[in-house]
Amino acid sequence: MPIAAAGGWGLGEQIVADILNSVIGGLREGSLYGLLALGTVLIYKSTGVLSLAQANIGMVATLILYSLTSTMLPYAAAIALSLAAAAALGLVAERLCVRPLLHAPATSGMIVTLALSGVLGVVAAQVWPGSSASPLIPPFDTASHELGGSGVYLAPLDVATLLISALLAVLLWLFLRCTWMGLAMRATADRLGTAPLMGIRPGRVSAVSWILGALLATVSGILHASGLPALQSTFMLGSLVWAVLAAALGGLTSLPGALLAGLLIGVADQILQLSFGPLDLSPYHQTLVFILVVAVLLVRRRGLLGGPELRSA
Repeated sequence: MPIAAAGGWGLGEQIVADILNSVIGGLREGSLYGLLALGTVLIYKSTGVLSLAQANIGMVATLILYSLTSTMLPYAAAIALSLAAAAALGLVAERLCVRPLLHAPATSGMIVTLALSGVLGVVAAQVWPGSSASPLIPPFDTASHELGGSGVYLAPLDVATLLISALLAVLLWLFLRCTWMGLAMRATADRLGTAPLMGIRPGRVSAVSWILGALLATVSGILHASGLPALQSTFMLGSLVWAVLAAALGGLTSLPGALLAGLLIGVADQILQLSFGPLDLSPYHQTLVFILVVAVLLVRRRGLLGGPELRSA
């Protein structure tokens, strides 16, 4: 995205406007990565499994919404059904693929979730082969509006994405702090092996964490798809990579860290797509973000907000 003076604007003002526009876009994209990372960290803390299937679970549920909105079904009902489908898909994935490996080495669970992600991707490509022909009907207005002639543009979808992400993060925090199941999930995260001695059923905790992770992934998928001009069955592939990076950068065991890292990655990716005169890093923006994440992890091995490893051997 080149920066140049335009319409009576000075170069300095245009640079500031372009940077602010990139920050707004980065916060919107980063909040979507953060939602996926929240689900990934939640599952890891509760089960010890680094799930690589969250993005494709959200993708399938979003494509279900795409199909439902093609009917005469009210939009609110279509969203409710797609969220229910996501919860069911998360529960089935947990029961069939993860529950048997609850006490297996972490690498086994990660490989199984990677295979599950691949299966979901193939199924989506077969069931929705022509989904790229039209976009998802967005729940919010996607048109950008200039803020008072400042050159800074903001869309209702941007505001809604940030507010929904913040609301879900607060609700998840309240759930973990104020409900019996939330307390059980926190206790299981501390000591999976001794959780049954406290009357906690690790299998139930695992199921709830996968359901919550699937719901977070679906909300991320719906908001992501709402800003796309056309919907494809692979639209969440990039989000998977950024979400796993955000989970690692945030500390892998820190929910606030996952959300913060997602926002930082989104903003950094957008800023690096700008070009300042002869300095144009946009062809390498994704590579540079990877380098920045690796550099931070080399300095802070537990991530931005990660604490000491709690899970017993």
